[in-house]
Amino acid sequence: MEETLKPFPDSVPVAIVGAGLAGLACGRALSRAGREVHIFEAAGEIGGRMRTEVHREGFRLDVGFHVLLTGYPAVRRELDIGKLDLGVIEPGCVVARNGKLYSLSDSMDLLRLPFATLGDKLRMGRLRSLGGDRTPERATMEQLRALGFSQKLVDALFVPLFGGVFLDRSLSNSARYFGSIVRSFLAGAVGIPAQGIGAVPHQIAEGIPTGAIHTGCPVESLTIEAGRARGLTVRGQEVRADAVVLAAGAADAARLSGLPLPEFKSLGTTVVYFTTAHPPTEEKRLFVRADPEGWTNHFAVLTNIAPALAPAGQHLLMGTILGVPEMHEGAISEKIRQEMAYWFPHAGTHSWRWLRTYKMPNAQWAFPPGLAARLPQTRTPIGGLYLAGDYTREPSVEGALGSGTDAAEALLGG
Repeated sequence: MEETLKPFPDSVPVAIVGAGLAGLACGRALSRAGREVHIFEAAGEIGGRMRTEVHREGFRLDVGFHVLLTGYPAVRRELDIGKLDLGVIEPGCVVARNGKLYSLSDSMDLLRLPFATLGDKLRMGRLRSLGGDRTPERATMEQLRALGFSQKLVDALFVPLFGGVFLDRSLSNSARYFGSIVRSFLAGAVGIPAQGIGAVPHQIAEGIPTGAIHTGCPVESLTIEAGRARGLTVRGQEVRADAVVLAAGAADAARLSGLPLPEFKSLGTTVVYFTTAHPPTEEKRLFVRADPEGWTNHFAVLTNIAPALAPAGQHLLMGTILGVPEMHEGAISEKIRQEMAYWFPHAGTHSWRWLRTYKMPNAQWAFPPGLAARLPQTRTPIGGLYLAGDYTREPSVEGALGSGTDAAEALLGG
C-alpha cells in the first residue's frame, strides 16, 4: 500500500501529486477503472492534514482535532463507515458560559437556557432549509440575524460551535457553505474512528495497488511540452506521464502549474492533549466556550467517545484554540488547564498530564461569500493536467473526497 524512498518507474500512465484525501480518492477511482496510477507524496506518510500519530505511551493523537460527518454524501459513497468503528459523539453540545455548563441535546433544551428565547427555538427548524441558491450569498452571521435569531443565542451557541467548525468565531464564511454543513450534521452521526482519524485515508489507500504510493517523494517541477503535461521531476528524477493530477494544496498546485489560482486565506488552530485516570465528565458531547474572552474554543473527553484512543486505565482529553499563539507549547497547555479548572472546578485539573501540542497554521482555508464562483475547475487549460483538492469545492472532507473523484471522472472522460 505504501512505499518510502523506493525506486519508482521512469514512465507512468497517470501521476498524482499528493496523498491526502483528494489524491487517494482519485487514485482509487482510477485504479478501480483499470487505470495504472502512481502517487507521489512529499511527506513520509499518507493522509495530508488527516493523520494520527501514536504516542510512545500508546495514545492515538490526531494531528489537529477531527470528527467525521457521516451525513456527507461523499463520505457515505467513498468510505466503509462500519469498518471505521466510529465512536459517536452525542447530538448537541455543552455550552460553558459564566462558569456554568448547559447541556443541549436538541432544540427543546433551548427553552431551559437563559440566553435563548421561545422565538429562537421556533426558528431552529429554518436551518434545515439553508444552502444552495435559496440562501443569499452573504456571511453566516448576517444570515443568522436575517433569520431572526437573538444575538444572545448567536453569541452563546452558533459562534463557539460553528466557529470551531470554520476556525473563525466571526462567522464571516459563506452562509451557503454553512447551510451545507448544517444539513450534513443533521443527515447522519458525527464520530471519531476507533483508531483515530488517520484510519480514513488508510482505508482509501487499501484500494490502491501495492507499490503505487511513493512517500518521501516531493515533486520539484512539472514537465509541460506544447501546452500539455508530460510528466514531473521527483527527487531529481524525471518521470514521464500521460496525465498528471495535482492533488497537493492550492499553493503547491499554483507553483507547479503556473496557473493563476485564487489566493486562499489560511486559518490555523492549536490542539492540546492531556491524559488523566479520572476524567472530569462522562459527557460524550463537545464542550464549547460561549464567553467572549478565553483561550479554549472547544474541549472533549475523547475516550468517552472512542475508548481505544488511550491505553487501558487512562483517558484522553483534548482542548482546542483557534489560531496559533506565539508561545511555548507547555505554556499553551497551562492556559487550557487553568481554563478547564474554571469549567470543571472539582475535576483536579492540576493532575492532568500534558501529552502533546499540535500547532496547525494551515489547518483550513476561509470560505467567504462569493468565493465559490471563483474556485478553480478540475480541468485546466493545460492538456492532461487536472486539479484535485478541497479548494476546488469546499474546505471539508466532502470537498476533498469529491474533488478526487471529480478529477478521476474528468480524466477518464478524456
